[in-house]
Amino acid sequence: MSNSYCGLLPLPANFDTDAHMVCPNDIPAPSHSALDNKNAENMKIEKSNKISLTYMRAYAIARAAGTVGNLDVSTKLLPYLEYLADDKALLVSSPQVVAATGPLPIFMTLWIASEQLKKSTMDAAEKTKREKEREAREAEKMKALRPLKGTLLIPNPHPISSTISGPAHIPEVYHTSLAHKIYFPLHWWGDQVLCFVTDHPHMLPCDPLTPTLLNKWNLSGASSAATNRVVNVKKAMVNLGDEDIGLFSPGIWRQSALNMLESFVHLCPCVDPTDSGPDHVKVTYATEFEQHIQFFTSMVCFEDAEKLPVWYTVEHRLHYEIFGGGLFDAHLYEARVDNALSTWE
Repeated sequence: MSNSYCGLLPLPANFDTDAHMVCPNDIPAPSHSALDNKNAENMKIEKSNKISLTYMRAYAIARAAGTVGNLDVSTKLLPYLEYLADDKALLVSSPQVVAATGPLPIFMTLWIASEQLKKSTMDAAEKTKREKEREAREAEKMKALRPLKGTLLIPNPHPISSTISGPAHIPEVYHTSLAHKIYFPLHWWGDQVLCFVTDHPHMLPCDPLTPTLLNKWNLSGASSAATNRVVNVKKAMVNLGDEDIGLFSPGIWRQSALNMLESFVHLCPCVDPTDSGPDHVKVTYATEFEQHIQFFTSMVCFEDAEKLPVWYTVEHRLHYEIFGGGLFDAHLYEARVDNALSTWE
């Protein structure tokens, strides 16, 4: 009877093949063993263990099929030399160390890749956390700078019209339509829609119009072709949409209102109050609509998306009062907004 690596052949039917394929725990390397020597030795052990596993799997398959005969199991798997914590840290952090002490056994290469993936994931999460914290701090700073209520508590309100420099081009037909008191949904004045109609003018249906002299409007810079056309609002709604609060956020409302204000300034520029010349105009659509915007953007609830439908309903009515020749009245505005908010709450 011949001998086996595990005793006499044939081996008993209850021989544990799974336990035979378990690699033992790592063993400490000799104190004088350098990292490159550990890698070389572990590669030899890994190669030997691969051969043993191949024989062992073949034995397990044969036993399951009942064709073992005198087929022997493999030698037991050998333990690897242990990598110290400092060795592992060097291998993970320095590709130069890996290149200088390699090649590495496959199991160590996979472990290094896993650790590097964990580190990159943690770094990305930490970066995202820092960005969110920075944005939160900036938001708190901006919140602290906002006035408490309306324009009444702003000692030196900054005139919006003096700093208008919208990134979107406003077509001349918009100015002409506004000059002829043709008003369309406010979101049509947003940058996105303005860029769209500039790039696709055929998507903005227009009607011919014989120009009339309007003394209150300054149309000297418009071309004759532009002043002969106005927007056909009914047809344009098919492409651009009707008035819809769902299309607004506080930021988009402000952007759209400022672009419309830019058109008002183009048509009736705000005159310096210190100007005492004959052309001095104290009140214009531009001056009143500027104060209108200033009031709503200065409200403490302006950035609150949940309250947008409440104040927007009031704003929508009031800006059409401005367009009808009404004057901005801070006390009236404040009363209407307060009433709407108290009813909502």
